[in-house]
Amino acid sequence: MFMQFKKIYVCKYDMLEFCSILHPEFITLQYNTDQSASVFAAVQYVDSNRAELIQRVVAVMPIADELLQRNMIHRETYNNILTAGTSQKQMRLLYSILDSAGDTVKSAFHTFLKNNCPHLVQASVSEESGGLKSVRNI
Repeated sequence: MFMQFKKIYVCKYDMLEFCSILHPEFITLQYNTDQSASVFAAVQYVDSNRAELIQRVVAVMPIADELLQRNMIHRETYNNILTAGTSQKQMRLLYSILDSAGDTVKSAFHTFLKNNCPHLVQASVSEESGGLKSVRNI
């Protein structure tokens, strides 16, 4: 599989002993646009399916376990999720963390959701139908 790369140019200045700038040296950095697109798609999926996921995801703790194991949530947050009561309350608490944690954590949540609830998350669901397929709770 070929990956698409986009080039960006960054100006790097050589600093001399007298802190003077001589000539800018251009270096090329590459980043994987396929990876960026998949993170964006995962974040979009998590954001746009919030209400449905809160209602349908019953096994919240395996996802929270993975987030904790990878240091994406704090132990106190994990304990709050654990004691939240219903799965809906657990998911609401998890979403409050996801909203402030950023795209990387949302993308990881999406991955863990796919691993733990594969019937809820299909690879092309958000692109093809714009939402979750009708499935039973897990």
